[in-house]
Amino acid sequence: MMGLDRRELLERGLLLGGLLALAPHTGAEAASTDKKLGLIDISASGITTWVYQIAVANMTTQHAKLSGFQRLEPSKSGSPPPIALPLLDDVSAAGVAATVDLIAGRIDRLIELKVKKTDIYLVMSSGVAQRVMPVLKQLARDVRARTGLPLATVTARDEARLQFDWLVAPFDRGRVFQFDVGSGNTKGGSYDRRGWKGHYADFSIPFGTKTLAAAVKERSPDVDVADFPARTREFYDQAIAPQLTRESAKSLGKLKNPRIILSGGAVWAATVISHPREMISGRDFIDISPDNLNQVIQSIQKGIFYGIVPSDIQGDDRKKLLKMRENVRNVFNPHQLAAGVTLLACMCEQFDFDKAPKITFPTFSGNTWTSQFLLESSSR
Repeated sequence: MMGLDRRELLERGLLLGGLLALAPHTGAEAASTDKKLGLIDISASGITTWVYQIAVANMTTQHAKLSGFQRLEPSKSGSPPPIALPLLDDVSAAGVAATVDLIAGRIDRLIELKVKKTDIYLVMSSGVAQRVMPVLKQLARDVRARTGLPLATVTARDEARLQFDWLVAPFDRGRVFQFDVGSGNTKGGSYDRRGWKGHYADFSIPFGTKTLAAAVKERSPDVDVADFPARTREFYDQAIAPQLTRESAKSLGKLKNPRIILSGGAVWAATVISHPREMISGRDFIDISPDNLNQVIQSIQKGIFYGIVPSDIQGDDRKKLLKMRENVRNVFNPHQLAAGVTLLACMCEQFDFDKAPKITFPTFSGNTWTSQFLLESSSR
């Protein structure tokens, strides 16, 4: 299943759901077999509001052969911009009150869009929950008192497991290992067997693309971009590799020659640079290799930080690729990009990923654990 793109999945009738942009529904109303769900996602990026319209049949657990993505496909376009989260800048009663006001306003907007209040779910990421821990209970109480809805929080382990279940079908569990390289941490894991009864073993380390770059800069303040991969490798060998060995032993050690899924911002950025044609074609799964990562590192060392646009990519495709490169540049500065891609390359070497049957980047791996959270919460 890992090699199929969206068109192939559609042709096989596996993708029956969709994500709607936050806009009034127009045209014919959805069939009675469809249901609208609302999700308010509270993350470090802000408060994001989503409307999902899915096939009711896909909300049951009878689809044992399908991943969350195959049961509930989100659109890649029309994503509403997040609203800044006041609580991140003001962890106080005033910040709580301002955040509650925004959440209540988003709920009212979802109701205007014909989402039933009982079909609206609120979830806060583990990173935000940690940062606002002193007032988290007060926030949850005030949200419920104001709106009547519970505010769910998740752990980093929850996020890793939810993302895995979104990306990997149950019948593939026990044959896939996932690494997710975020901005602030790296996490992932695997199941010990196929099917619904497997045990999920996870790992997490406190270094991601941006936190690793900051740590390397702190150790070597004057390092330039060309030397950043080498300094990052030194830091990895001393501080990260031992942690990963300990953390991943329970999850990776039991798997025999698993397929590897790499996700996260650094993987996305590296794939935009190394696989521009595949990215603009809209494929859902792109196979990558350790050599691809090393080529990106070499390009960064030469001062070509965000890759080269191939001359044969023209017209709308060229505009699309230039926009992708601009997005990468807006997310990662050269030092951060060097740190993130080097982290990936080092992990590939440490765990012999070059011997894996396949290393895959799911291009739809953003907004994944929240979608799986919604699917599971609404299926209960």
